[in-house]
Amino acid sequence: MLKINNKGKLSASLIFAVLIFSFLLPHIMDLSIERQDIELGAVRPSFEHLFGTDILGRDLLARVLYGIKVSFWIGLSATAVALIIGVTYGCISGYFGGWVDILMMYIIDTLYTIPFSMFVVILMALFGRNFYLLFLAIGAVEWLTMARIVRGRVLSIKQQDFIASGKVLGFSNTRILIKHILPNTLGIVIVYGSLTIPQVILLEAFLSFLGLGVQPPMCSLGSLIREGVEVMEEYPWLLIIPSVVFISILFLLNILGDALKELLPESKT
Repeated sequence: MLKINNKGKLSASLIFAVLIFSFLLPHIMDLSIERQDIELGAVRPSFEHLFGTDILGRDLLARVLYGIKVSFWIGLSATAVALIIGVTYGCISGYFGGWVDILMMYIIDTLYTIPFSMFVVILMALFGRNFYLLFLAIGAVEWLTMARIVRGRVLSIKQQDFIASGKVLGFSNTRILIKHILPNTLGIVIVYGSLTIPQVILLEAFLSFLGLGVQPPMCSLGSLIREGVEVMEEYPWLLIIPSVVFISILFLLNILGDALKELLPESKT
């Protein structure tokens, strides 16, 4: 029986702990992202404010914890969108093959040529800076890679004897896709889905850094970093702390994804 390695277990445990703390600490310590003290202004980390405060006197620990939740929510939601579109698209393309496969792959190659930032700017111009539009936009780009991965897996699966047997027995294409091919792609989908989450979080941070992502009063780790850059010379902790948290989370997510990837048969040497 295949088991995840120790580094993967440790990273998964730490990620789980971070999420639990992000939900519980604000209630335990009575932290709020809305509470501000303009007279207090930006103060360095202390026992009263463990991460310090920003220029509006808002507790940075509260904002970082809230930013973690928002970043993970966008990461999971956009990944879910990418999986739904990518898996469906890849299954259809790989299963039917022929001119259907050629046309669908041509569409993907064409979409790959469109710069991601331009795609998001166009969406924002058309529909405004909507929080839900953000993860839909990211998911609508990340599905391209997922579709290619699933297509490759389906091309291999459909050569198996049980697929030929299903066709001989008169099973419909829909039944074969849903009951026989799709379940056999779940392993690779879960693995690459776990690798997509940190990519999505990074893309959201990039958009927030450009001012196209999460809008006030909400905040994500990316928007906190952008705010920190603007005052980094006077108040360096406003940049350093969110950046360290952001890098640490991406590091843990990538370790977990690599550990899951090792479980795939084709990754063994």
